[in-house]
Amino acid sequence: MNEINRLQFNPISPREVRYIKLGPNNAWAASSFQNNRIEFGHGAVPHEYAAAGDWDRVRACWGGEISKGKTSDYLREVNDFYTLGSGCLWITFADGRLYWAFAEPDVILNDRTSEAIGSRHRRVIGSWQCVDRFGKTLCMDDISSKLTKTAAYRQTICRVDAKDYALRLINGEENPELKIAKAAQSDFVAALCPLIQSLHQNDFELLIDLLFSRLGWVRISGIGGNQKDTDFVLEQPATKMRALVQVKSAADQSVLDKCERQFSNMPGDIGFFVCHSPTDKLQARGDLNIWQGFELAERVAEAGLIDWIFARAC
Repeated sequence: MNEINRLQFNPISPREVRYIKLGPNNAWAASSFQNNRIEFGHGAVPHEYAAAGDWDRVRACWGGEISKGKTSDYLREVNDFYTLGSGCLWITFADGRLYWAFAEPDVILNDRTSEAIGSRHRRVIGSWQCVDRFGKTLCMDDISSKLTKTAAYRQTICRVDAKDYALRLINGEENPELKIAKAAQSDFVAALCPLIQSLHQNDFELLIDLLFSRLGWVRISGIGGNQKDTDFVLEQPATKMRALVQVKSAADQSVLDKCERQFSNMPGDIGFFVCHSPTDKLQARGDLNIWQGFELAERVAEAGLIDWIFARAC
């Protein structure tokens, strides 16, 4: 297995983690990803000074042009880039994703043809990645601001305060407390199933009407009653999409198949078959959406209809 596969599929446990902004306003990010490099600026610092670890001469490169605090920050960044070994994990944010990589320890001075890209770089081991070790894309929208706030860092390199969280993301691991909470949630949803099954058919149809209403659908028909092929018809106000809904307390596959045939001859954009007590696992032949058993209870819980269930369960 090559190095990149090793990094992708085995949990990582780096000694150090650093955030790096790839160029001014991340302008070198695309080139860094394409060329599998970590580009780094600070062109005022001669490569030979930093490579030799002559930090007094590196500090002197900024003279009195900036404050002592800013000089110390710049010195720390150059020191990190030149001295942190291949065990350091580098992360950055670009294109709405978290990217991560490890890098060879050697710092290479860019030649003149590369001056527009950066003044020096380190070669990435394997390639930059924007997925966890199971292949899930690390989207910023799914990541806590505890980590994404690092992207607002105004300089180049900094420590990552949420180091443990970043490693859990990349390793595809859950917070232990989150695991406990999810297990409790699953147990609660499972406990809702018999309560939903205890509802009278009229109450069950009303529950489903309320559920779709919470999801933004508007009923444009009556409920149940003498309607032959559907229990109610919905419309999505924003898109004018029309949905056909059939609600059954109990049903087997033949009932579902009949519903699909009926819906295929009716004007509608999408169909839903809702059943709290199927005699077996129902499977649609076509595009019909099926809400049954545990999945139905999940949707009821997500819609905040738990107290409604508690009040009407028999």
